[in-house]
Order: sequence, then C-alpha cells, then structure tokens
Amino acid sequence: MAAKTTVLDNVKRRWQQFIDKDKQYKDIAKVHIELVERMEKQTPKVSPFTVEEEELINRLRSGQPLLEGNEDRIELRYAVALFRDLTEWSGIGDAKRQFKKWGKGLPDAEIENVLRAWLKGDLEPFTRWSVSAGLPQDVLVVLIQYSLLPTLHVYGEALIENKTVLADNWKNGYCPVCGDAPTVAEIRDSERFRYLRCTSCGGDWQFKRIACPTCGNEDHERLESFFIEDSKTGGKSQIDVCEDCKSYMKVSHKLQPSSPEMLIMDDLATTHLDLFAMEKGYYKGGKPEGNVQ
Repeated sequence: MAAKTTVLDNVKRRWQQFIDKDKQYKDIAKVHIELVERMEKQTPKVSPFTVEEEELINRLRSGQPLLEGNEDRIELRYAVALFRDLTEWSGIGDAKRQFKKWGKGLPDAEIENVLRAWLKGDLEPFTRWSVSAGLPQDVLVVLIQYSLLPTLHVYGEALIENKTVLADNWKNGYCPVCGDAPTVAEIRDSERFRYLRCTSCGGDWQFKRIACPTCGNEDHERLESFFIEDSKTGGKSQIDVCEDCKSYMKVSHKLQPSSPEMLIMDDLATTHLDLFAMEKGYYKGGKPEGNVQ
C-alpha cells in the first residue's frame, strides 16, 4: 500500500516546482517548509463548539463573525505550544536569538493570556510584551497569527459545515469566522465569484466577482484587473484593484481551495505581486488615512 501523501509532502513538492523555475524561491521555501513542519507537530486535537443553524444564520446575516464573543470557548493549548515552538523558527530572521531566549522563560498561562486577548481585539498585553522585552512588533504579530491559525481553522470548519448556508447569508468582504480581512482570492468553479481567503484562520467564503471587498464599490469602471506575465513560467498572475479606496487583492485560479498551509505558500510565493501593486499606488486594505492625494 502506498504511503499517504501529507500536507508537508504537497508543500515540498509545490515549492520544488517553483525552485525548478526560479532558484530565488529556495530560501523562502526552506522557511515555509520549516513552518509547516512545526505546525504539524502541534496539530490541534480539540472538540470545537457548534451553534444552532438559526443562530448561525442570524449571525451571518447581521455581519457578525462567528468567533466574535466566543473567544473564551476556544481551546488554546495547541496554539500556546505552537507559539513556543515558533520562537525558535528560522522565519523570525535576525531576531531569532532574541525570541528564543525570551520564549524559554515564558509561562504557558502568560502566552495563553496574550493569545486570547489578541482574539478579543485587546492589544494591551501584546504591546506590553513587545515593549518590555524589546521585541519587533511586526515579527511578534506573525508569530501570534501563525500560532493561532491551525486552531482557528479547526473551529471555523466545525462552525461552517454547510457551505451553502454561508454563501446564502454572508455577503461581506471580511472573514465570517474571525473577522479579519482576506489576504488572497481564488477563482474556482465560476468566473461569477471569487472565494476570499483569510490567512488568520483559513476562512473561505464566496464574494462577488465585480466588487471591492474593502469598500464595497461595485462600479465596474472604478474596478480593474492587472494580468502580469511570468517570464519564467509563461503563466499569468492577476491582481484586482479598486480606484475608490486604492485597495488590491491577489487572485489565483484553483480547482480546489487551498489548505491553510498552502494558502500561506500562495501568499509568500506572490510577494512580487504585492510589490507591483504598491508601486502602482495600491495598498492592502485600502489607502491609509492621511495618505490621500
């Protein structure tokens, strides 16, 4: 009997395809593969809570993310263990030695307190951590998001088993599970829709093809798509942009939705699209306030 193909196997194979076409992917591939290995060591084995369908529909129709108000019901021990593991991850870069030393002295209860506060939108414990230990906030944000991702994905999948209910009742450009903004979009079964994807929880929801997830603009004359030729692969990459709020969304064509691990790879492997968009004057989440021309 052939051995079962794992997520890690798929990640390694896909990165090798990129590397075969462009050696510059080698370093980022190594970092992401190590991340997936650490995630697999802390695969959440929890019993997620569920909600009755009537409550589910009411929350979706009112635009309320399903984990909002339920943060205390989320089991975080796997996220805590993954966070501790990630303080030694090579993806931290130059701050690795600093994070490694700091992480060894952290009690589990303190990590859980910060993670749960983060879920509730309370950034005070996070700020206290970064200031007291002199940690770079951008790196700390990445560690928190990645440590929570596998656990939040398990809860999201349990809460939204019926994708039809989700499609019929959620029309927003932010994640129905955790409320974060989408990072990438996938076009799968129809050009009529994009499926927006959240890298905070792996959320996956249907959204209009001609509309801006950030500001809701539906004027096709104020929406545009850039198609960028890849000289190495011969393929095309796509970026959807909105002229009203100056936001952009990276888009890929898929047969099946990407797993959370592959979703991170989709984002990492298309950083050149982020640079292209920013050079053209577009921003993730729209143009920052105070930077309007």
